[in-house]
Amino acid sequence: MSDWDFMFDGRLEVVGTFDDAQLAKIPGKRGVVLLAAGDSPVQLITAANIRRRVQTRLDEPRDDRLKKSADLRRITTSVSWKLSAGAFETDLCLLEIARVLWPDKYAQQVNWKPPWFVHINPGAKYPRFWRSRKLPGPPDRSFGPFIKGTDAEGFVIALRDAFDLCRDHGNLARAPNAQRCAYGQMNRCLPLCDGGATIDQYLSAVAEATDFAAGRRDALANRLRDEMKRAAGDLEFERASAIKARLARLAEFEKPAFKYVRPVEEFKFLVIQPGGGKRRLRIFTVNGGEIPAAASLRYPFQTNSGEASEKYSGTELEYLVDQMKTIASAGLPFDRLTNFGDGASALRMGLVARYLFSGPKRRGLIVRWFESMEAPWLAARIQAVAANLNLSTRK
Repeated sequence: MSDWDFMFDGRLEVVGTFDDAQLAKIPGKRGVVLLAAGDSPVQLITAANIRRRVQTRLDEPRDDRLKKSADLRRITTSVSWKLSAGAFETDLCLLEIARVLWPDKYAQQVNWKPPWFVHINPGAKYPRFWRSRKLPGPPDRSFGPFIKGTDAEGFVIALRDAFDLCRDHGNLARAPNAQRCAYGQMNRCLPLCDGGATIDQYLSAVAEATDFAAGRRDALANRLRDEMKRAAGDLEFERASAIKARLARLAEFEKPAFKYVRPVEEFKFLVIQPGGGKRRLRIFTVNGGEIPAAASLRYPFQTNSGEASEKYSGTELEYLVDQMKTIASAGLPFDRLTNFGDGASALRMGLVARYLFSGPKRRGLIVRWFESMEAPWLAARIQAVAANLNLSTRK
């Protein structure tokens, strides 16, 4: 027995030469597999088929095939496995097991990174937007997630362009005794630096940009369209043209890379994945960097009388939604999120972000939590993507 056995569903002691008889004892299912030498973990990997993956790692080397890694066959004394239902659960299991096996370097065992966020401190003398993988926590406000740092930087640049914000923070700090930069000379920013704009005007623009970053976008776009129509009606064509150009800059925020940008306080999701078989699904509740154990639900959902029905009236999903309401009402655990604590919160959020931007089959269904969510609404969303979740729609 090893200290890590509690994390796995099964274990095979490799006796003598690893052969087909031993291989047959390993399940041919999805999951995470650990190859160990005595009490030392050697390799932790994910597998769509654990048996096939182990065979690849421990197969007899052949002269006509170059081995790119060490000969694990010579040192492996045991194989342990953890079964999982879908790709998301497999990756999450990999992270959680790696944390136990390698507490100081578990981040090296996963192939994804923490997400990027864009931050601003509204109470600063001259607030500015900046990007980082770390979450500074209150009083800073953070928006995301972004998969790439270049996407987060592009979001910052788009905010500066759309709201005429300063690009040279050092110059801004010398206001009102600085000289205008090239952007100021082209009237592409509010010239607070040389006194051409007041601090109240600038802070108002920053507040508007912050609201826009938080997702309140329609009101601004509608207001600008109305202003453009009025300007054109008053024959103020230059002003109408400037507003039109600003609307075009706002269109930059429709990029796919910005699709999921919201305040970090709204990093609350339900991740719905295949549950193994055509009649099961797995639902993970996400609250920031916290992902408790998943719920396993039957599909089609059951009526209160126990009869299967494609029209939702099941109690299991109602219970899950109630659970999420309780979790979400507690808010984000900022004591563990600030600078991502030990790093596990960062990687869990990175995992969710990774799946948000994956293809439909791999992503399954991920819905952002909102306070008024009800079980019938969620059931309808699941029904709409049942094929992507490998669920049978037959009664």
